[in-house]
Amino acid sequence: MDSAANCCLLLYVRFSHQSMMETNQCFFNDDPQYMKSLIGKSVEVTTTFNNIYKGAVYVIDPETKTLVLATPLLDADSFVVEFVLYHSIRSFEVLSDNIVLPSFLFENEVPDPKEGLESKKGRLKRWLQENLIDVQEEGDELKLGKAFTIEYPYGPEQCLCSNTIILERVRALIEKMPEDFV
Repeated sequence: MDSAANCCLLLYVRFSHQSMMETNQCFFNDDPQYMKSLIGKSVEVTTTFNNIYKGAVYVIDPETKTLVLATPLLDADSFVVEFVLYHSIRSFEVLSDNIVLPSFLFENEVPDPKEGLESKKGRLKRWLQENLIDVQEEGDELKLGKAFTIEYPYGPEQCLCSNTIILERVRALIEKMPEDFV
């Protein structure tokens, strides 16, 4: 998200609580292609409680039809993101096409959940070795002898051992590892 380093994204979640009455109007035509075609367009949505939301369509969930709008604030580098639940929509109007939203809203970069865990695994291994415990790496696991394993993501809850006394002592040692330990 380097391109958005100077941008600020505010997230407000607004849910309209109302009775779940069925309506005959189908704003998105139950058509995922139509919903996709709305992305990036400026819209105005009025809810059953007469709340009016204006903004660019960021995404529409095809299952729940929840609408996510991105509305630029005055400084144009900050955005408010609003969620409008389908059952609360009374009217829906496309105001204009081709609204330019910042590219960071559309980056498909999904952070790797194991990113940063290699350093956590390395820190934990050094901590245990500093406390005179022999540790070996086997793939994504840390092994302490043949009977003790620490699995991803390397916290006290991921310790596996049939000997409960050893299990509790190693867990306590892991919990004592300082946050700033390198």
